[in-house]
This record gives sequence, structure tokens and C-alpha cells, in this order.
Amino acid sequence: MWSALSSGAASFGRILLVSLLPNGLLAAAIWAFVRAGSFTGQSDWKAVAASVLHANTAILFLFVGAIILLAVILQPFQIGMVRILEGYWPDVPIISHLTSLFVEHQQRHVDHLQESTPDVIAPADDKNAPLGRRVQARRDFLAKSAAKARAERRLSRYPFSEDSELLPTSLGNALRTGETTAGERYGLDTLSSWPRMYPNISSRLAESADSARDALDGSVNLCVAFFFLAIISAAAAYHNPGAVWIPILALLLMAMTYAGAVTAAVSYNEILRTAYDLHRFDMVKALHYKLPDTGQEEGDLFEALGDLFQAPATYQSMRGSGRYGRGIAHDLVGSPYDHETAKSADQS
Repeated sequence: MWSALSSGAASFGRILLVSLLPNGLLAAAIWAFVRAGSFTGQSDWKAVAASVLHANTAILFLFVGAIILLAVILQPFQIGMVRILEGYWPDVPIISHLTSLFVEHQQRHVDHLQESTPDVIAPADDKNAPLGRRVQARRDFLAKSAAKARAERRLSRYPFSEDSELLPTSLGNALRTGETTAGERYGLDTLSSWPRMYPNISSRLAESADSARDALDGSVNLCVAFFFLAIISAAAAYHNPGAVWIPILALLLMAMTYAGAVTAAVSYNEILRTAYDLHRFDMVKALHYKLPDTGQEEGDLFEALGDLFQAPATYQSMRGSGRYGRGIAHDLVGSPYDHETAKSADQS
């Protein structure tokens, strides 16, 4: 009973944070601007207040229902919105040029951070030196150490594996770092192996992963909502110069929520790494494969599993043709399986 209530509360919290709050905020802002006549002339905010005070239950339910319907319609596009903010943009000539410019900006930022992390040497404790000089040297050392620590924390949000290239956005680089430091450390593609890993992790770790993912999705949706609010309010401020603070505030909130999304991505990365560190062999057991005995066997197994996970379409087409029979998955991960035996069995 308690488990069902907790699950229901968690689901409602996700719906509220990820869908209803961002969509409701944007819908309410659009309604307020339209009701106040902001797009055609001077805003009449008294009319908005009067409409709110005199709204009946039916209108309220209709408004909430419209927000819920909008949230349901936009829910399948959640991953797409995250991907856009990550920097996976369409291969269009103009956008491709912008992508290269943003990537160069990210590279310059990384180079600057790397230059900001020189070795910091503690000052020699010269007891014969004046006290003021010793205190100042200690302060300089602490300040440089703190600056180096901040730069290293920011650098940890960028991927540095051999096969990784920088993405055009900070969020994309932060999430890509999670992929390269989670499953890919063990030879598994994180994106394709995580759906197989997630059902085998502990309940506490799953709750932490869900919470971090909800925070990430909620921040992304709020960022998108504030972006559109800035555009809409800027159009409304054309006839209302005194309301120019609204789009400025929306842009500031957009920047804050984007920074929150990056922070949530860093937290999510730590949970991903922990999940693969603790439960990668639980996934192997669930797949009914023999656990490796050596590090070399582990690397070979995960490399083969990675190939299998990333080629589901090819696997399905080969099964459908009857060429390899049901043993193809075991063959791909190195289990003994005779293709000729399978072929003979299919023919018989």
C-alpha cells in the first residue's frame, strides 16, 4: 500500500515538475497577454485581475485540462528537446555553421580552463619572514588553490576520451561526459546499455537516478518555456515600453534554469557511474551470460555486448531470415554456438 502511494506521489511529482509547471507557466503568460490586449495596444492588467477573480469552476477546469492536454501532446518530444539543448542540431547549412562556431567557443573555454589549472606550490614556511608577508603568501596560496579547484570542476564537465568531440553546448558536453565515464569505461555504449542496466540497479539508486533525471528534464522544459516567454513578452512590449523588464527577466530565468540543467546533468552523471560500477555484472546475470573471470574476459564480453546492443535492427533481420536461428545473440558475445548446426536445425 505504502509502496503504491510512494510510487504515485513520485509519478505526480515528475508530471508536475516536468510537464505541468513549464506548460502551465507559458500558457498562463500567453493568456494574460492576450486578455490584457498587450499585442494590440496598452496592456490592461486590471482586466486580467478581474478575469481571475470572476473565473468560475468550469473555466478553471477547462484551463487546467488544456494544460494537461498540452503536456500530454508534448511529452513524446521530451527527449528531442533535451537533444536540441545538448547541441545535436539538424544538418542544415546555416545551423551547421553555427554548430562549428559554438564548438570553437567551447574549445576556447576548455583551453582557458586548462590554462587556469597550473600546479600550485605551497609557500615555504619562513619563520624569519615578517608576519604580514607570511599571511599574504598563505592567502595567495589559498586563492590560487580555490581557483584551480573551480577550474577542475568545470573541466570535469567536458569529455576527454579519445573518441569524443566537443558538442556546441555546455549541457551537451556535460551529458556526453556522463556517457564516456559510465558505460564506455567498460566497453559498453551508455545510451544503448542503460535501458538494460536500469532494471537491475538497486531501488535506492533507481530513485536517485529518477530524481536527477526529473530535475534535468524539468530544468530543460523550464528553460524552453522561459525562452518562448521572452519572445512573446518582447512582442507584447512593443506597444508597452514599460513592460520591457518582462522579457529581460525571462531571459535571466532562462539562463538560470539552463545552468540548473547542467548541474542536474553532473549529478546524473555521478549516478550513472555508480550504477555501472556496482551493477554491470547484475546486467550480465539478467542476460544469462557467464560472468567473466578475468579483466580481459570482461573487456571482451562488454565489447561484444556493446556491438549487440547497438545493432538491434540487424539482429532482428537476421533472426527473421532464419539464417542463424536463436543462438545469434550468444554467438555475438562469444558463447560457443555452431552456425552449421543452427542452419541444419532450421532446415529440418
